[in-house]
Amino acid sequence: MKKFRVAMIGPGSIGQTYGDALKNSETVVLAAVSGHDTEKGRQMAERFQVPYYTDQDAMYEAESLDAVLICTPTYTHGEIALRAFAHGIPVMCEKPFALDSETAARLISRADSLGLRLMVMHVVRFWPEYALLSGMIRENVLGSVKNVYLSRLSAHPDWAFWHRDPKKSGGGLFDLHIHDIDYLYSLFGAVESVYAVGAKEESG
Repeated sequence: MKKFRVAMIGPGSIGQTYGDALKNSETVVLAAVSGHDTEKGRQMAERFQVPYYTDQDAMYEAESLDAVLICTPTYTHGEIALRAFAHGIPVMCEKPFALDSETAARLISRADSLGLRLMVMHVVRFWPEYALLSGMIRENVLGSVKNVYLSRLSAHPDWAFWHRDPKKSGGGLFDLHIHDIDYLYSLFGAVESVYAVGAKEESG
């Protein structure tokens, strides 16, 4: 059986996680890794025994790909996705795939116009405990659900610093609470409005 060939852009922490998952897949194979000219990236490519590219265009020209997985900082997603689209490559992108609605609409429109898929990697809805709760709600084990309250508390990641700049990450609301919003969307469908309140500690 032919395996689905995926290239990964961004050899950071989340990229390593996806790489480990792909090693165990029977249907998808990691075909290449792309990133800055760093030893970290080269070590990751060597670990997974795939080519390493510092030039994305060169990667697209050299590799036969079924999709690209974008695992770079949030503020870089749009440019990288558009470059993949220019080469006719479907995109799987870490969340959030955009920091404003205009950019999101532009990427969706571009993908649609080219007949390409754009998938956001909202993974929490697939975690076993969340999937179990989803089944309980759909099977009416809990009765009619009238209200759901979700909160999230997290420290800054210790493996990168760009999260600390809301202009680059969107802050905790975009970077983390978006998981909760997506989970509710997967349970109850399209929403009429979203309201959230956040607090910032002295650490930022």
